[in-house]
Amino acid sequence: MPAAVQNKPRSKPTRGLANPSERSRQSQSGPSPTPLQLLRHGDPVRSPDKSPGLRLLVKLRQISTPIALIAVLGVLPLYAWSVSTQRSWGERYQNHEQLRQDVQRWLTETETRKHDITEQAELKPQGYVPQGPANSIFLPEMAPRPAHPPIPPARVQIKPDVNAPLAY
Repeated sequence: MPAAVQNKPRSKPTRGLANPSERSRQSQSGPSPTPLQLLRHGDPVRSPDKSPGLRLLVKLRQISTPIALIAVLGVLPLYAWSVSTQRSWGERYQNHEQLRQDVQRWLTETETRKHDITEQAELKPQGYVPQGPANSIFLPEMAPRPAHPPIPPARVQIKPDVNAPLAY
């Protein structure tokens, strides 16, 4: 029987035949066999014997692929959270720095105005009276207050309640 299978001529499927005469011969002989038909009628396809190393590699790939996917899907939200946290922190820090600069600018402007008003008052007194001993008010020193001894808290005596339960 094996000799008959070996002597049996095989028909090769033709694809993309450019010659019209070849196409007509192909259509006359019938439809081309499907790969499944070739497998059923042709030589049996043998799977190569897998070595233990190859089996181990295939098993490792089958195990590591889901683990890698789970790890990546687990890390993506953490990465997104860290990016959004840094962005939020950066925006808040810029806002803080802007407020700090505004406060510094307002303090500088206030002190500049105070200085300008003082210089104008010194150069052109307009009803301002210069400070001196003749126009200052002096208050006499007060005598120190006597120190009072601390008042002890009143002692409260607690009388036991006769009607209270002894235990629960």
